[in-house]
Amino acid sequence: MLLFGLASVLTTATVAAGGKAELSFPDKVNEGDQITIKCDWSGFGANSKESSDSCDLNCQRVNLIQVKITQKTDMIYRSSVNGAEAMNGWEVQTNAGSDAAITKVAQLEDSHDYNCIVDDDAGNFAMDSKPLLVRVIPSPPVIIAPSDKKLIINEAGEITCMSGIASPPPVYTWYKNDPATGQSIQLPADARTSEQFAQSSFTVDENKVKFLTVTEADEGEYFCVAKNEVGQTRGTPEKISVGSVSVASVVGIVFAVIFGVACLGVVGFIVYKKMSDDEYDEEHDAFDDDANDVQIGEAYAPYDHKSSRQDFSHVV
Repeated sequence: MLLFGLASVLTTATVAAGGKAELSFPDKVNEGDQITIKCDWSGFGANSKESSDSCDLNCQRVNLIQVKITQKTDMIYRSSVNGAEAMNGWEVQTNAGSDAAITKVAQLEDSHDYNCIVDDDAGNFAMDSKPLLVRVIPSPPVIIAPSDKKLIINEAGEITCMSGIASPPPVYTWYKNDPATGQSIQLPADARTSEQFAQSSFTVDENKVKFLTVTEADEGEYFCVAKNEVGQTRGTPEKISVGSVSVASVVGIVFAVIFGVACLGVVGFIVYKKMSDDEYDEEHDAFDDDANDVQIGEAYAPYDHKSSRQDFSHVV
């Protein structure tokens, strides 16, 4: 547990006590490339690496050394007296020219910190850690807001585009189609500094276009391009319309308010009715108790009505 705890807090560092471990693999690979992770060590066991270069993973030296390679804290390789084993989609590579090596086709989820942990029966210990970034070209970005693709005139507005998958995160560039020329015009960082967008008042902030006040000139087809180290992809142009708040929207809001008030009224009535029924039940129970007391008093002598009335009146 101590080894895994150390592995989870280190990024690119080597820890050693009586031995040395070193991880080697490219810092960045593209998704779909073959990636090989190697771990070499020295200063472990009775037969150190310097005195047994011809020794492979199955010889006596492995009997004295335990090696683990982890992806964050998940074990993906281990060697012991029983030999070497890889897991979680990795395969042992025996001809890599290293003390330990594993390989697989890189996927986006393989972007993690990796650790090689080595120890032996003599108490020697070493660990090396290193990050891996698997690069993925951005997926085509889409406009995700506003959901109805509509802005309200004379109000502030915002449109947002997003690429669902990208590694590393992409940089976005916005464009608007010019219906007069059929060409796409890149949006400036601030429309107020551009003659082409003199009637607009927007600013571009990464994957967002923020309108200070929406005008009719802001209507049109917009799209964005997402770009990272691997490449770039262009989104499909989408029509953004502008307009006033519709009568149907106002009516819908009014009905929603009325419905909400009605629901509160129904709930209030149910609570009031419940409290009233509870009070009635308590009074009814009390009346029944008094009636039962009178019946018990008169039932002491059912065969002698005269004497019972006298006795009862005398008791009272």
